[in-house]
Amino acid sequence: MSDLKSTVLKELMSSQALLDLQKKYPNCEMLQKLVDNFHIFWEIYEACGKKWELGCGSYLMDGKTYDYCPLMYEKQKLLYDKAKTATRALEVGVYIGHSLFLMLLANPEMPIFLIDIDDTLSWPAINVLSTNFPKAVLTFVKGDSHVILPQINIPFDLFHIDENTRKDIQKKIGFTAYPVSCPKILLLFTMTMTAVRNL
Repeated sequence: MSDLKSTVLKELMSSQALLDLQKKYPNCEMLQKLVDNFHIFWEIYEACGKKWELGCGSYLMDGKTYDYCPLMYEKQKLLYDKAKTATRALEVGVYIGHSLFLMLLANPEMPIFLIDIDDTLSWPAINVLSTNFPKAVLTFVKGDSHVILPQINIPFDLFHIDENTRKDIQKKIGFTAYPVSCPKILLLFTMTMTAVRNL
């Protein structure tokens, strides 16, 4: 494929808001990778039957429309930067897989353990991401994180909690994760803020 044709296809697959943001931050590695791989965003949409929980956003969209949301840029970059140096991640609350997508863009071979109580959207999204990131080891468990977390006996250095967070979940993570060489980082995500805490 010629470079010109490749560029045209990327622009057709990308959101105008994403392309505009990339012009504003031309040296941002995350945005470049997102533009280059934005077809995955649409593959997830197709695999999920063009459905999402209306009003429930993600790292990449606002929940009103299935389109890239530039207002989330700082959160996106924070997650991307933390995932880039992580060796193994735990994510509670996969939803439509957008945070997982960002972590894999940053670190395409990282093992990630995933928990979600509902696999209606998460399972199709994980399948799309597994296909596009074949070197990543993605382990998915469907169920209540309060029940599953105490049974996990694997070390992690990145924890991403993308659900209605409670102190007891954070406490269980602290008890069930063994120390690793680099500092453990906990990211708590809501639609209005992202908190970073070193454990």
